[in-house]
Amino acid sequence: MLALLGLTLGLCGAAAYDYNLKNNYYFDGVSYFEIDWSKESVPFVIQHVTSGKYVHPHGGRTDAGDGTDLVVYDGYHEACWWTYVPVSDKPGFGIIRHRTSGRLIHPHGGSYTPGSGTGVVLHHDIHYATMWSVQSKSRHIQHVGGNFWHPHGGEVTPGNGARVVVYQGTHEATQWVPKDASG
Repeated sequence: MLALLGLTLGLCGAAAYDYNLKNNYYFDGVSYFEIDWSKESVPFVIQHVTSGKYVHPHGGRTDAGDGTDLVVYDGYHEACWWTYVPVSDKPGFGIIRHRTSGRLIHPHGGSYTPGSGTGVVLHHDIHYATMWSVQSKSRHIQHVGGNFWHPHGGEVTPGNGARVVVYQGTHEATQWVPKDASG
């Protein structure tokens, strides 16, 4: 993982999905897992490597609501800031949180095994399906269910507003890199 994601910030608010057992332990009806919020990274932006565009909540709102699609767009601002928190029980995976709204990145519908073409959205729930692996060497972002982030349509240079989806497999257009939000 990039050194950027190893730095920490204090918790700026998070909601438990179902049961918050001891502040950092969560149960989603399927599994228990631990999130150590003290290891939350500094804010970063996510850049699509081949287009140079950045991940935004659709509409560019700092207070993006549940179900807001993630899209790529030129440039970035405060609404494009994310943080990463590792999941203690699932090495290599963590939660990606929208810094300004506190919502987490989910596959649309919250499936543990989302199908190819499923949109990537924001939602307040914390559960197993909110886990992602940010892979610094390959520059891929992989869902715990196995699929990878793609710009909708798999284009190397997607247009502004193209949705981020999960899809099986990787190629040149599936590369993403976290970068320091301060520029």
